[in-house]
Amino acid sequence: MKDAFKKMTLPPVTGETSSAGCLKSNYLIGLAMLYMMFPMASGLLVYKIVAIGIFLAPAGIFINPIVYCLSNVTTEVYGYEIARNMMWWFVLASVTFVAISSLLIQLPSPESFTNQAAYDLILGSMPRVCIAGILGTVISLSFNNYFLSKLKIKLQGKAYWLRSILSTSPGEIIYNLIAYPIMFLGTMPFKSLVYIFLSVSCFKICMTFVFTPAEWLLANFLKKKERVNTFDYDVDYSIFRFKISKPKPELKVVL
Repeated sequence: MKDAFKKMTLPPVTGETSSAGCLKSNYLIGLAMLYMMFPMASGLLVYKIVAIGIFLAPAGIFINPIVYCLSNVTTEVYGYEIARNMMWWFVLASVTFVAISSLLIQLPSPESFTNQAAYDLILGSMPRVCIAGILGTVISLSFNNYFLSKLKIKLQGKAYWLRSILSTSPGEIIYNLIAYPIMFLGTMPFKSLVYIFLSVSCFKICMTFVFTPAEWLLANFLKKKERVNTFDYDVDYSIFRFKISKPKPELKVVL
């Protein structure tokens, strides 16, 4: 009996079809860092209004669609739970960045320093941008990732281009409906706000079509390199959850 217990072994758990496998990923950290960087850059550029012909929009919209691309790829390869965790880490990073920036720009400066107004203009408005961005991001990306994950199961992993477009386009519109009124209401005429919303929504939907081939290539590259292709069976889709499900290995006795 003693020898039998000594030979009790746990079989190795492979991560090819579960979120737990991504913990040994060679690429996920880099993907997460890009995921954090692009929304923050977009937030800093939100009050830089770009006018090209009749097109009127914040400069940040040239960056924002990339966030959805990275979230789509993460959900497609590593699963909904990993994408959800990345979203909440982004929220924590954003709040930390805004809190530190808002505090430090209030520190006294020498009389020779003449750029305080520039810091107040850009970083002083970040709390409002942060609140708008977090609300818009949490709701829109949760919808986007959930829909993409469910469609993957429904379509058996096929038609990535269709799944990406069907999930990202409404997700982008949801973000615009939530975030832009909070960011811009009271800072410009309501008519201009409506015009910006329509311009931004049309631009982002067009960018969804443009970025889909690159998304597909990146997702396929990661699947092959990581040997991971997650289907979210029996996943808790609750937004307010941080735990990643892990497969439960069975204990076997080797005689």
